Amino acid sequence: MSKIGRKLLGIKKNEYFKFNSKEDFSIQREGLKRFGASEVGSIFLGVEAATELIESRVLKFFGKEVPYKDNLHIKKGKALENLGFDEFLRIYSDNIQVLHKNKYANGIDKYNYFKRVGLGDNLVGATIDGWFVNNQGEVELLEIKCSDSTYLISAVTEYNLTGNFLESRYFFKYYVQAQV
Repeated sequence: MSKIGRKLLGIKKNEYFKFNSKEDFSIQREGLKRFGASEVGSIFLGVEAATELIESRVLKFFGKEVPYKDNLHIKKGKALENLGFDEFLRIYSDNIQVLHKNKYANGIDKYNYFKRVGLGDNLVGATIDGWFVNNQGEVELLEIKCSDSTYLISAVTEYNLTGNFLESRYFFKYYVQAQV
């Protein structure tokens, strides 16, 4: 049922970055010039999150870096992600032909997508948790969120009501909103 590492369908060669499982993820992530969807989404979570993002980007521009803060909420979310995959499969396996996780076996994300719209270059890259093909042959995204944040809980509820963004050429615009 579950496979690791297949690229999302409909994404061209110049619309994704493939992480190397043998290199430090944070170094690879810092090397990307695009904003992360979670970073952009954090702007909408309030002044503190927006200030942190702006501060880190200004420092990055000058070759400095804000040390990564691995707090309890982040650790909890990472630990619960695999449980989330298992629960998702337990509940919906009858409606899924195949599920593709966007992670290597060691937990490092595999692909960062930056879908192009027209001729422009997208400034936002998105790393989804996985994708699957349902019994109707449709491709759907899987984004697992485990958070105590009430902002995030209501945003995830809204995201789940909205539908499958792969049918829209503005998929990444909406994905950024889903990351909120």
